[in-house]
Amino acid sequence: MPYTDKKNIKHINDEVEMTTICKALSSPQRMMIMQAITRKTMTVSELANLLKLAQSTMTVHIQELEAAGLLRSVVKPGPLRGQRKLCSTAIDGLSFVFAAEDNKNSISMPVGHFVDYSVKPTCGIHSSIGQLIKSDEPAAFTSPQRADAQVVWCGEDGYFEYRFQVLPCAAKANGMEISAEICSEFRDSKNDWKSDISLWIDGKLIGTFNSPGDMGGRRGRFTPSWVAVDWTQYGFLVKWRIDDTGCFLNDKKTKSSTVYKDFNIKEKSDVRVRIGVASDAENKGGVNLFGKHYGDFEQDIVLKWL
Repeated sequence: MPYTDKKNIKHINDEVEMTTICKALSSPQRMMIMQAITRKTMTVSELANLLKLAQSTMTVHIQELEAAGLLRSVVKPGPLRGQRKLCSTAIDGLSFVFAAEDNKNSISMPVGHFVDYSVKPTCGIHSSIGQLIKSDEPAAFTSPQRADAQVVWCGEDGYFEYRFQVLPCAAKANGMEISAEICSEFRDSKNDWKSDISLWIDGKLIGTFNSPGDMGGRRGRFTPSWVAVDWTQYGFLVKWRIDDTGCFLNDKKTKSSTVYKDFNIKEKSDVRVRIGVASDAENKGGVNLFGKHYGDFEQDIVLKWL
């Protein structure tokens, strides 16, 4: 029988979020966890005993459910000593909306869905629950596991390129805005390591953000707890905008002479967005790109039609 008296029902119409949630619930054990904590708040140890699983295995399941936004946990002092993690549901139910929205005007692109890249060490990929590829091996970036990335990074001059669909609303749009959380890249982290991080659309430079450093030393709001605090933790939310008056970086006009009509959007099915450091940049300090479950801002790379 449906829980019609519940108020915290999450309605989802974003394809990427649907996929993330379906993947999290594809495990019978994780379904049992959600059913158990719907009845009462439980500790990781209690859940492990209930499902007859090792506590380390239960911790991985908990992290998957947290990353999908289905479970919340809080660490509190134990009754006698130490600490314990209390788990409860973040939502009461889910509603998937499969009907297409004609008025949709934005696309959220996971950072691991790049279609082209050029990377140099230091480089790597993390998901919300661990390291996805061996660090400092550029060839490993072709791994299918990159789809689960929540942060990707490369040192020196390099880039990540993404392909965004041209939505129906683009026919009447007067511009585009791309936003992403980014920072420089230094092994572990270094808050005063500068990097000139640029964004290009279909090969045209839109603007360059002068990142002051690779930010660590305090935990990012959404950075997983397993990530050492002296590693890269968070970045800066940067917005690039282009319209028929020019290009803008965080609402300040850039030197680029490109305007929106130069892209002939009505004749295209997609646009390519590249984020990285130019080979002739003054500060070639690499780039970190954060997903919605890593860093300070709960978003992936977002393209919005204006």
